[in-house]
Amino acid sequence: MSELLDSVEDPDSLADHGMFGICDEAAIERDALQSLVPKGDQWLSVGDAALLIGVEVDGLGIAVRLEHWDTEPPPARDSEVTQTATLHLPTGNLVYDAIAGGPEFDFFTVPPGRYKVRVSGWGRSDVAEKYDALLDLDREEADLAIEALGGHERYLLQFWPEPSLPGQQG
Repeated sequence: MSELLDSVEDPDSLADHGMFGICDEAAIERDALQSLVPKGDQWLSVGDAALLIGVEVDGLGIAVRLEHWDTEPPPARDSEVTQTATLHLPTGNLVYDAIAGGPEFDFFTVPPGRYKVRVSGWGRSDVAEKYDALLDLDREEADLAIEALGGHERYLLQFWPEPSLPGQQG
């Protein structure tokens, strides 16, 4: 049975230019996020040591939780979107990047190595639908309603060590 080793949660994270990123500190130094901008209907873009998540509405607060597990955890329930990828984390120091809002270093730490990461999201279509409905409101009503939408779009990133293949040194 999998064991949760550590976690961090920010119920009011910033996403800017329609996205946010999680990457190893070494990737931020290489500007690795620039080439990962999700295209078209793509909501997630993954590189070697970084990923970018496209959000539905720019500028709203989003809830983000990162978890470190000893082995593959149970999948999240009832997520709207889910995708699993592999990341190489040479330093293990994870950075939260709010794009124009800038990076938040030391957001979360895992031991250096190769990891599977399952990214799950909730509230995407609901936030988009409610935001579209605000276009008919006057400015003051719309501002209050937009503020109330903060945190309804949520993301969970579950990290666990990539299993070694037979004959590989772990």
